[in-house]
Amino acid sequence: MNKIILLIPFLLGFISKAQHCPYDNAFISVLKITAAGDTATLDGLRLSLLDSNKSLIIDDIWNGNDFVEDTIRMWQNPPETTFTGYVDNLNPLRPEQVRFWFAENNYVNLNFHQDCYYILIEDIDGEENGGEFQDLIVPVREVAYYPLCTGISNWDSSPAHRSFVKGYAPHELSLQLKK
Repeated sequence: MNKIILLIPFLLGFISKAQHCPYDNAFISVLKITAAGDTATLDGLRLSLLDSNKSLIIDDIWNGNDFVEDTIRMWQNPPETTFTGYVDNLNPLRPEQVRFWFAENNYVNLNFHQDCYYILIEDIDGEENGGEFQDLIVPVREVAYYPLCTGISNWDSSPAHRSFVKGYAPHELSLQLKK
């Protein structure tokens, strides 16, 4: 009986350390969007999720202080991670503040909203990114998902031990200039 009592704290400690990744069961999609004939990712784009009627999907989104109703969007991977602290109910994880090293400066989304059928890509900065580009609507079914936390994906490891899912590649799209 004493051996069992001594074993319980060890098992509880092991179980509490088992879930190390804030993205357990999460999948990421990455879009590399370029100008036609170029290889550099375009900045200044707005990527909105659309339902089957091609209407914007609105949902509660954490804005840093509270949940507000807003359009669900993809975001450009930030140059560095700015999220701080532990993830809990008082400090929800804001994925748009976390840098995913393998996604470079491309556009990302975690777990597309289940009502999402399309992605609307709009150039919102005009000439700042090299021209005014035509809007593009992409079916979500064409965009691949990759797991973030698995035995074959340790995206959050130290740089010397980084690897990601075998076969990973961002989905590449090209935008045409407006005429």
